[in-house]
Amino acid sequence: MVSHRRHVVVVLLVFGSSTCLLGVLKMTAVYLPDISMSLGTTATDIGITLGLFSAFTLCPAPLVSYLYRRIPRSLLMTGAVTNTLGLVLASLARNNAELAAALSLTGGGLGIIWMSGLLELGRLQESNFGLYLGLGSAGFPVGMFVVPLIGDFLMRIYGWRGAMLIVGGLTAHVIPLSMLNQPQIDNNSRNVPLTTNLECSKGENGDCTITEDGELIAQQSQPSTSTYFHGYEGINTVESNEQIIGLPKHDTHMSTSEEDFYEEKAEINSDSFSDERTELLKEATDSSSQDNVPRRLERWAQTIKESDFYTNPCLVIFLFASTLHGITYGGWHTFLIPRAVERGMLVLQAITLSFCAGLANVVGRIGIGVLADRFGRAMDTILFSTFLLALSLLCDVFVTNFAVTYIMSCLEAFSIASRAVLIYVVIKERAPRDYDTAFAIQVLTLGLGLLLGSYLAGIVADKFRSYNASFTLFVCIEVLQFVLLFPLR
Repeated sequence: MVSHRRHVVVVLLVFGSSTCLLGVLKMTAVYLPDISMSLGTTATDIGITLGLFSAFTLCPAPLVSYLYRRIPRSLLMTGAVTNTLGLVLASLARNNAELAAALSLTGGGLGIIWMSGLLELGRLQESNFGLYLGLGSAGFPVGMFVVPLIGDFLMRIYGWRGAMLIVGGLTAHVIPLSMLNQPQIDNNSRNVPLTTNLECSKGENGDCTITEDGELIAQQSQPSTSTYFHGYEGINTVESNEQIIGLPKHDTHMSTSEEDFYEEKAEINSDSFSDERTELLKEATDSSSQDNVPRRLERWAQTIKESDFYTNPCLVIFLFASTLHGITYGGWHTFLIPRAVERGMLVLQAITLSFCAGLANVVGRIGIGVLADRFGRAMDTILFSTFLLALSLLCDVFVTNFAVTYIMSCLEAFSIASRAVLIYVVIKERAPRDYDTAFAIQVLTLGLGLLLGSYLAGIVADKFRSYNASFTLFVCIEVLQFVLLFPLR
């Protein structure tokens, strides 16, 4: 039974990292006018910068999944320190390239913490996974409002550079949370022997043969039933050392001359047996190296055939739809505040809009997580969220009333948040055996979508001189997702 304390620590770790993830994104969007004056940043530049931030957050997922099973604590501390260091360097940036590199470093550190927390949560919790995931992910809406509000207050006093430096210090709260987490190392994936076990078994003629799997089987003429060679370290188990080297069983009445005779015989047999063992190991190594590549390819092919991706091809379509969702997710979060300012809102009003969207985000993440655990209809709920998101985006594009903008933004945030939670619930349901691998691939595809979303939205906004054009692009993408996901019900 996993202790309640570990649940709390892991949920707080996911909450803290998710707060920083979306908070830094929104804060940079608030600083966009000042950054543009200081560095000459355009909408395309900020799209690339924040796209790289999001991509470095999610794209290293396969590597993080691999390393977390082996060095979890070291990995967490690396991410915690890198997160703060990146924001400190961003405050010292002299051009757009340095700003992009620094924020990418921050995104990589936060991504390590967030993904490690989700992996640990998947190990700890089975029955209420959606609920705990929703509680941890509630940090995203908190970051949507609290961090931009604090950042705007600090910017008025210290400028965007000083404010980013202070916020970088505030994000260091993930360091003690990372130290409190006590993940368990996966012993099945660690200390894997580099050489195969070579088994020598007793046969009728005392010959050495190679099995069909390429393992060496050597027989001794002495009455030894089983002799094992592990790698190149020698014999692990033998039935009787005296029988192998030719000594008789211990006799207390043996004379001195007889003892000298058997000692000399033992030395001769031991040397010959050592030479024979070396030759056997050499033959086995040569045979293993010759068959190494075909056998590896055969094992990989067998692993693929037994994986959930091969038995359930719908997962591939689902992952592609996840990339499309990442385009909407990244572009919407990047340009929500700049678009509100473009429509005539003050910065504080735009942050209030982000706050309202954040509240809807909380309801979407926690409420949908509970419903998914209780009713188990995650895919149907994803379809409903996709349809609602497309409809609300369409209304938001063509209706410019402030009240309608607030309502539609809340509906958009609710739909995006619910999908963000339900994606992992579907992955856990449809890939139970390969959850870590499926999780890593899904996060990688989502990260690519975030990069494309911020970049494409920035290009479209620059080309049409309006952020409204970018939101029109999101409508088309959501319609395409609905068409792809509907057959997967």
